[in-house]
Amino acid sequence: MDISDWFTILGIILAVVAIYPSTERSLISLKLHKYELLIISLLFLFVLYLIKFNELSGTLTLLQVFSSSWGLKPENWALILFLLILLYSSWRIFHNISLKLPNKKTIAFYNELMRQNFEEFLRLFLKYEKKSSNEENYDVFKSIIFNPKFLSEISIRIPNYHNNLIKKMDNDTIRPYFNQIINNKDSIFYKEIALNDNSDLVENNNEFLFELLHANPQKFIDIGGLLLIRSWYLKHLQNEKINSQHSIYNQPPELLIDDYKFQLTLYYPINFIGLLYNEAINQKIDISTLSSRYTNMQAIFSLMIEKMIDNIDKEIYQLNFKKEYPTNYHFLISKIFSIVGNWFSLFIDDEKYEDNNSLIIFIPFCFRLCATQLFEGNKKGVITVDFIKRIYSYHLMDVYFDYNIKSRLISEINEKCLKIIPKEFVEPILKYCLDERLALSYYDFRRKDFSQPTIKKYEEQRLNDLYEFLEKHDKMKKE
Repeated sequence: MDISDWFTILGIILAVVAIYPSTERSLISLKLHKYELLIISLLFLFVLYLIKFNELSGTLTLLQVFSSSWGLKPENWALILFLLILLYSSWRIFHNISLKLPNKKTIAFYNELMRQNFEEFLRLFLKYEKKSSNEENYDVFKSIIFNPKFLSEISIRIPNYHNNLIKKMDNDTIRPYFNQIINNKDSIFYKEIALNDNSDLVENNNEFLFELLHANPQKFIDIGGLLLIRSWYLKHLQNEKINSQHSIYNQPPELLIDDYKFQLTLYYPINFIGLLYNEAINQKIDISTLSSRYTNMQAIFSLMIEKMIDNIDKEIYQLNFKKEYPTNYHFLISKIFSIVGNWFSLFIDDEKYEDNNSLIIFIPFCFRLCATQLFEGNKKGVITVDFIKRIYSYHLMDVYFDYNIKSRLISEINEKCLKIIPKEFVEPILKYCLDERLALSYYDFRRKDFSQPTIKKYEEQRLNDLYEFLEKHDKMKKE
């Protein structure tokens, strides 16, 4: 093999190198060791020297000391060295180079390329930075993987990309991260809530939800997570108000279609908030103690209900008001009360109840604020009395007459949830609730006749206390 053959091989190698885009060649050069490219170039020159060794040694007598009468010929050594260089280069480029963490120059290169050409950046980044989502490399890649552009795009393409990093995130990174994923319907926020829909608690395999709601809810509270959710749904509902009759929320629910609720974007943050407090109750965590800046947000649901009621189209409502849920807004309002009612049910359990937990005030007050919006909705002609009495019956009074409920919580419900009922609503609500829960007529309740054999002793006492409370606050119409 003469030198022309070697130049042919070298030309083929250079042609292969030329196939790589200039940006990729620039990246590879940045990721090589400081003198690696220079050494490889010098070795190639040495290969050429070995090829011409016999000719050169005949001219330059000094080179004859490197000759040997045994072993391989110089051109064979040239072949061995060339193959070693080729194998090393292939190993570095196709495997090892992607394991090397980037230096400051490489990070700057990525950030600039992301700004100029995101598609090319992402192709190279995913190809050469396979360790970027590892927890131990958080600080190295922080400026890239929490860039707003990166967050926005990666939450669509690889929704679980940041899951390994959630434990490492601080307030400066998790806040923009959460803000991005809640604004992206294809993100991990929506995917995991859908996967977790059949459970009251977060399942272990839903890593994002598990870290924020189960393992470390303080992280979510510290960043003002509920404020971020509130800001998102206010903007979302404002956009839906513009859509008016064409909004999906102003259509009657298609409850017979599987997973229809997942078409309603508001369903996801509602569920997320529900899981947050379900986990807090189950773990006996007092949300109000988790942060010095943010605490329970009593109006997180009631403000949402207020805006939903404002958005209800009266024309569509009038066409469907006899249905259980005239519009999807009504369906979601009912979902909210179902969640609050579930908080009551979980909290009264002996193993979860704590008399000094702020939840004993938060849950009834949350119900109160939400119920107040229902009465306002009735005045506006978009919430029926039937809807309100079902809410009170299934999501409050069932718990109120539960054997396990504690006296302090009863007092809170009386003051927060029952005292606010307008006088004209007391009779229809109690008629429905007492009949559904105790098979007791409102007429007998008014006469303080609780002697039916089906009524247990503790229920009789509860009825008597309820009667006295309503009488004291002049909540029942006189006969």
